[in-house]
Amino acid sequence: LDNFYDLQYNLLLDFGSQEIEVQLDTGSAHLWVMKKGANTRKKTFNPENEPSYREHNKSMTLHYGGGSASGKVATIDLKVGQEFIKEQEFLAIHEAEIRLNTAGIVGVGYNALSRGRPTIIDNMKKQGIIDEKVFTVYLTGKEGRDGGQVVFGIADESYAKEPFNYVKLTKNSYYQIRLDKMKFGDVTFLGQQGILDTGTSYIVVPQELHDAYKKIVLTADPKCSASVGSSKIACPKSSLHKLPDFSIQLEDRVYTLKPDDYMRASGNRYVLQFGTLNSGLVILGDTFLRRFVSVYDQERNRIGLAGRYEASAQAPRVTYADDTSKIQNTFFGQTVFGLALWKVILIMGAASMVIFGLITYFIYRKLTRAEKKGVVATLENPQVSTYEKMNHDD
Repeated sequence: LDNFYDLQYNLLLDFGSQEIEVQLDTGSAHLWVMKKGANTRKKTFNPENEPSYREHNKSMTLHYGGGSASGKVATIDLKVGQEFIKEQEFLAIHEAEIRLNTAGIVGVGYNALSRGRPTIIDNMKKQGIIDEKVFTVYLTGKEGRDGGQVVFGIADESYAKEPFNYVKLTKNSYYQIRLDKMKFGDVTFLGQQGILDTGTSYIVVPQELHDAYKKIVLTADPKCSASVGSSKIACPKSSLHKLPDFSIQLEDRVYTLKPDDYMRASGNRYVLQFGTLNSGLVILGDTFLRRFVSVYDQERNRIGLAGRYEASAQAPRVTYADDTSKIQNTFFGQTVFGLALWKVILIMGAASMVIFGLITYFIYRKLTRAEKKGVVATLENPQVSTYEKMNHDD
């Protein structure tokens, strides 16, 4: 799969014996997949010859910001990474009116969004696959299978270049927090509620802010222009240095996006990655989340953010976070910082005391993390044609 405009992040799950791609969505809590015969060109789920599949006599319709999906409630043995979740409930969808680049969605929000129905996070803890209902998301702008990672069960520090800063949730359904201040140019907005949502492609703000942000970009350089009949704002690369930073303050920390973070290349132009929707919330979608490593902690009702290292040529392929040898091989062989240190050791032979101390520290950190259970799945970043897909359950 290709990374097409960084609009959607997916992972592979095994529904019984069938590997199917679904979108990772922190803004919903249902798991669903299109059943054979549904109106999609994507690979669909065929329940025939799946001994663990059970379909129940109950129908359900899910409503999202970009459409809806209807199907039957069912259960199946689901494989995540190398672990099996027994009798995971999901919806076998027969009709979907939603523009989506996969055959389904895996919602990893609180089960308040699924009306108490157990999510994959709930069942992974209940069945002893993970110790805590915590997971970490790392997104990149790289194409295909290097799109990032989701690590279930721990606050994974592999790509974090600083300690996670945690913020308490204001509501335990979405990962909803108070945004103390948002600033873009000379426009400041105070005290807005916002959510972290991997199922939303852009940063979504109220209409009044969206209009103000467009004006700031258009007046920064006459070479920036608005498309007729749409909200699309585009600039040449030469204009980016004239645009202001976008920042969000959470308690005493400020998180900043540079122009090349919120303006994405599209041909020979760069397109503004802000959208608007009458949801009453600011939605920090993939445009924001790509800049940080994010932790979603249902045990303590909080989220965590940290600045991230850039991805190496290939994202780590860890299967078990309690396998020390795999973590060491991944950390030293594939992450940017670890790889740099390893090369220094090979070239110099005898490291200085400073380098030796750094290596010892990072080995200790990885060994400590290995004592906790975790399941790692690799994300993929596929093609999609719209940012309007927002997975908020009705």
